[in-house]
Amino acid sequence: MIRFFFRFVGYTFLIVSFIALLLDGVAYLASGEIKFMSAGQTWTDLAPATINQAQFAIQEHLGLIWLWDPVILWILLQPTFAVIGAFALFLIVIGLRPRRKRREFAA
Repeated sequence: MIRFFFRFVGYTFLIVSFIALLLDGVAYLASGEIKFMSAGQTWTDLAPATINQAQFAIQEHLGLIWLWDPVILWILLQPTFAVIGAFALFLIVIGLRPRRKRREFAA
């Protein structure tokens, strides 16, 4: 059941990633220059206060000061469709993991 949930959410994020790619394509058609919207910009446009809350939570509450600056900022500078698509593929792969075979003992 949990594998189905991971696959469902993964395919949903894959659709969202494709929509983000289409929006970047529409922006290219309108302006004539290729410019992908970064994940950080998309996050700021959708919920501006939560990005500061996430930074505070990671650095102060979790104590992972080293994680925000090199790792998460690099992820936030990548195109939105790539970040969401990579997360979607990760969830799909987790959901496709085969079941373990149960050992049955012959009586």
